[in-house]
Order: sequence, then C-alpha cells, then structure tokens
Amino acid sequence: MSDVAVAGVMSLALYHGSRVGDLKHLDAECFDEEAPFGPGLYMSEDQDVALTYARDQGALYRVCISGSVLGVIDLCLPWESQSYLALAAAIRLFMMAGLERPRNFLGDQARDSLEVCGRAVGKRARNQFLAKQGIWLMHGVLDVVEVSGTADRGVQYLLVDTRCVERLQIVRSVRGVW
Repeated sequence: MSDVAVAGVMSLALYHGSRVGDLKHLDAECFDEEAPFGPGLYMSEDQDVALTYARDQGALYRVCISGSVLGVIDLCLPWESQSYLALAAAIRLFMMAGLERPRNFLGDQARDSLEVCGRAVGKRARNQFLAKQGIWLMHGVLDVVEVSGTADRGVQYLLVDTRCVERLQIVRSVRGVW
C-alpha cells in the first residue's frame, strides 16, 4: 500500500478504472447505489484490478487522496478497533436510521453494522451521513458473492467524500481491451 500517515493525516495513491475516458472531476451523484459498499469512488492498490473496470472504452486513473486517519473505517475490523470518530459516526448512524445497536455492537465487524443501516436508510443516505460525520474513506475485502472473477481480488477502497481528492490523473486510455 502506498500510504503515508503524518501528524494524523493519511495520504494514499490508488487506482480507479472507469468507463469514462476523460474524467475531469468526480460527481458523487453519479456513483452507483448498488455497488458493494454503496455509492462512492472505488479504488484499488492494484492497477490491473482497477483496469478491469475500464472495460474497452475508458481509462485508468491514479487518484491521490488525503484525509484524517480518524475518518477511516476498516470494514473488516470490529468497532472496538476503529477510531473514536468512526465509532461516534456509527452510533449516530444507528440513531439516524432509527435502529437499536446490537448487544455486541463494539465486537461486531463494522461492515455488518453498516450493511444493516444501509438496508434501513439506503446506501447513498448512509454514505452521505458518514461523510458529514467526518468519515472520508472505507476499505475492506469484498465478500465472495461480490467478487466478479479476477476483477475484485484484494482490498478495495471506497472514497465517500470526494473533497479528499488531491489529484486525479489519467494513467492510460483503454481501447479494445475486452
């Protein structure tokens, strides 16, 4: 992983494959509601993984992002291992969704709790709420049912707050790969 954490700031350089070959800016309203972790900008450490999403008409982008280490949720860890900001955002999310937290909430995997809230209020509303609470990035391994061949191996990153993009740079255009 190409990350740097300095004074509580995490900076990452990741890859995004898109069917759009000339992205100039990111529009959160265009993100897919039904994507595995909900709408947002999906990225990978692996160029080949990102490239598979470009298909035969788009481009591979290098995306440099930066934000507070406290505003990151690791979907594979329990809430007791997350930052206080992430934990507080999750508690507020349950309240906003009108849901009671499970008895073992602190020991629950973050992904499971977020899925419950996503079903209650919708994935877009959930991710927008988290962004307003200071969460800018979620990451984790896709479940088996979400894996689509070699495209989704390894950790995926989901940027829910596009204000954290420092640079969006085309690495290469894709024509006729598929």
